[in-house]
Amino acid sequence: MTQNRHFVVNQTKSQRMMHIHFKSVSYSDTNVINKFKLPQQIKYGCFFICTSGSAQIMINSQSYDLHNGSMCIFFPTMVVAISDVSEDFAGFIAGVNTESFIPIIDHSAISLFVLISNSPCISINDHQKNMILKLCKKSRDFILNTEHPYKEEIVRNILEIIVYEIAAIYNHNEPIVEQKVTHSKKVFQEFITLVANEHTISREVNYYAEKMCITPKYLSVLIKKASGKSANDWINAIVVNRAKTMLNKEDMTIQQIAYELKFPNASFFVQYFKRNMGITPKKYRDSLR
Repeated sequence: MTQNRHFVVNQTKSQRMMHIHFKSVSYSDTNVINKFKLPQQIKYGCFFICTSGSAQIMINSQSYDLHNGSMCIFFPTMVVAISDVSEDFAGFIAGVNTESFIPIIDHSAISLFVLISNSPCISINDHQKNMILKLCKKSRDFILNTEHPYKEEIVRNILEIIVYEIAAIYNHNEPIVEQKVTHSKKVFQEFITLVANEHTISREVNYYAEKMCITPKYLSVLIKKASGKSANDWINAIVVNRAKTMLNKEDMTIQQIAYELKFPNASFFVQYFKRNMGITPKKYRDSLR
């Protein structure tokens, strides 16, 4: 059974809240798999370890093949999408909010930022995989132990150990080589990464074609060839998917969501959502209850 935990540790010394996420994911976890079929902008610093099966992951327009023992590091603002997921696919993801994560990293670890950004996926052996997973479990155990007087300090130290273990792995292991793709597939990956980052700026194909220095017609041809869907369909899908994510949050009003997505007003947003989903945002939200 898939486990999902969201823990919050009150850091009295720094007056910050540490948000730590632990989640086991698998092929049967349709909420996660379906969500990441469309590109998602990562909000947390996190890593994923594949424990079985295979999948293809796109990170900032680059594609990598995942298998048992693959580890990927994600920094905030990276754009991630997943495809070709096998039925035996499973893994573990752990993340922490940036405000809590940065203070535990010193300059020697930060120096690996560029290396990891250029090679976010790496192959690790069973010993390394089990060691990191055990550290994550230990951190989770201390968070659940609400009576421990020093759990905040212990959890931060465990996270620091994880950071340095990952740094050590990157110093010794070989990165997973970026998968070679066709020209149309490469343009497609660049396009959806750009849309994931800038869909609040524009929802027009012409805008993205100009950013990519190609004509709108040629962009549309390449996107259709690579994905079977039009460029406009992808833009709408990404915007609607973002809207659906925000509609899951009860504390956001329709007006706030429209503002966040940079629609002129709530009425324009409602019309756009209904045109693409067949129902209004309110009816969609009501269907979730």
